[in-house]
Amino acid sequence: MDQPTPVPLNFSTAVTKLSSGRATDLQQDTHSFTARSLNPENMRSHRCLCGFLLICVTLWSSAVFAASYRRPNIVLILTDDLDIAIGGLSPLNKTKKLIGDAGISFTNAFVASPLCCPSRASILTGKYPHNHHVINNTLEGNCSSKAWQKSEEATTFPSLLKANAGYQTFFAGKYLNQYGHAEAGGVEHVPPGWNYWVGLMLVANVDLGPTMLDIAGLDVNKTQMDGMSFLPIMEGKMNSSWRTDILVEYEGEGSNVSDPACPLLGPGVSSCRTPGVYDPRYKFDPRQMFTSHSWRLSRLRQKMK
Repeated sequence: MDQPTPVPLNFSTAVTKLSSGRATDLQQDTHSFTARSLNPENMRSHRCLCGFLLICVTLWSSAVFAASYRRPNIVLILTDDLDIAIGGLSPLNKTKKLIGDAGISFTNAFVASPLCCPSRASILTGKYPHNHHVINNTLEGNCSSKAWQKSEEATTFPSLLKANAGYQTFFAGKYLNQYGHAEAGGVEHVPPGWNYWVGLMLVANVDLGPTMLDIAGLDVNKTQMDGMSFLPIMEGKMNSSWRTDILVEYEGEGSNVSDPACPLLGPGVSSCRTPGVYDPRYKFDPRQMFTSHSWRLSRLRQKMK
């Protein structure tokens, strides 16, 4: 019995149906075409066409999925010293509801390093300090150094999101401690991966006690200004100095003796904070954190015997 002559499936018709979303019509045409093409003499000649159709259907499915999938906005707010002793954001219920409940709270997360610059570098790169080689808050420790800029900045999360996923990226605030240093390119250096960059934004902390030092590089009047706005001071001002850390000036800073203001800290540790303004229920006394310290040491000694 003579086999019916296969009717060719027009390429342009297939592409038109794909682009217009008429996948059902194309599927019916493909089934009909496949049935007519089972003749061995025709199978070889139409093998390439079937492969082409498979690729088209795959691309169409991917396009439909991509169109229906909305990329989530990613907002990362990083703050200093939301200490567990004062409950983190628990006193700020409205703030927590606005920015926490609608997102993700990392309640069991730990920083990769207790030092500021290595920790921030780990957040940006997803690497441990021994892999990104930022070991402290100094240029010599690779904090925002030329070596860091060359080896890591092009592959930070913002760079990858912008290059590979089409994200618009924005940064404002403190970047890395040594950002803005003359030996690191100054403030003219804008790290790759950011569409909008407002690095080294002038922000001052008014709860550090009787002496105010700069946050992000601005020296202010070193008097008690708790509750007063620094915005008028900062308007139109240039940074007068660059600071690697935010410290309260006090006797014993950097010396190899225990600081009398912070007796619980070891010799040479100079990052003591004066009490801030907290909710009354979170009156902060560092000694309360170590009430069982001697008991823990005695238990440890017993286990080691």
